[in-house]
Amino acid sequence: MMNKRPSFFIIGAPKCGTTSLNEYLAQHPQIGMAEKEIHFFGKDLGIGREAETEEEYLSFFSGLKGEIFGEASVWTFYSKMASAELKAFNPQAKLILLLRNPWDLLQSLHAQHLMDADENLKDLNEALERDLLREPDNPTSWSKNFKSRPLLWKSLLFSECLKQWKSDWGDQLKVVLFQDLAENPLQTFKSVCAHIGVSSSFEPSFEVHNKRQSIRSAGMQALIDRPNSNLQKLARSIVPNKTVRHRIMSAAKSFNTTKANQASSLSLENQIALSDLLSEDIERTRILLGRELNHWL
Repeated sequence: MMNKRPSFFIIGAPKCGTTSLNEYLAQHPQIGMAEKEIHFFGKDLGIGREAETEEEYLSFFSGLKGEIFGEASVWTFYSKMASAELKAFNPQAKLILLLRNPWDLLQSLHAQHLMDADENLKDLNEALERDLLREPDNPTSWSKNFKSRPLLWKSLLFSECLKQWKSDWGDQLKVVLFQDLAENPLQTFKSVCAHIGVSSSFEPSFEVHNKRQSIRSAGMQALIDRPNSNLQKLARSIVPNKTVRHRIMSAAKSFNTTKANQASSLSLENQIALSDLLSEDIERTRILLGRELNHWL
């Protein structure tokens, strides 16, 4: 059986259209996409990994059809180790990085952290203020998926990571802006196809994926996604059937999810604090990309 090795990777960033692009590429007859968020590369991120060995990692591609194969793990971009790990795995790989106006990213990322039980403060201002007071090397440990979840504001700073990835990979790295994917999906998709070496004539169905959702209660989301051992034992004793338990938990999670727009407005103080952090980084990112980013300011 042919050893199917991925030749391209979507490395991030979160909430920048990565799920949509992943789904568009998965429709292409020449492409086989593994499940999203395996997180094999970037051991320093402290994210729960779906594969620990290369053999386990490659097993995610064994049943795929296509001529070339890829996968998306969005936090890879922030890793200090992932670039070298990818180089060792496939030095000829093509990389795709999606970036977004950090002001918009903040709202979506906070909402996603709440959905994933990686955040316990529902109010965006409170969550940002807590993270602004923390040292970059001492992020919050309140998280289901991270040993220590990255700070909200730190996740909005692109230039340092971008400089390293561009230095390591040169033209093998393609940067796509969320705005381009949203406003010109076909043109953007064709450019990505050309970058990874498949036909640009195929046109997928351009449905938007992974839209922002809100939750009613951060506490309930934590109980559903991160129950402690005592609660798990109690649930098993009350509802022994695993399938029934999962149905109940799924129903509870659906109840706790709402499509209503519950985005918090940033206070003036937080806008000023964040602007001080973002303005220089946006300028450095603009220079690295060689593209105007006035709409980010």
